[in-house]
Amino acid sequence: MRTKTGHGFGTPEESITSVKKERMIASAFHYRQTHNDLPESWRINVVAVELNQKGEVSRIELIVNTVEG
Repeated sequence: MRTKTGHGFGTPEESITSVKKERMIASAFHYRQTHNDLPESWRINVVAVELNQKGEVSRIELIVNTVEG
């Protein structure tokens, strides 16, 4: 989940850099190695949340298959 207020540095989903994706992949691999009986296929989804100046939710978007394995 990525939450941001304002677009000064882009949207929440734009703030997920290639380095952050690599960290998510490394975490997913570690999780798979430490948990048995998981399905072969996997994916990482992102929930992008934007807040207005009052801290209220102005947008929620589910981005499916941000990373697949």
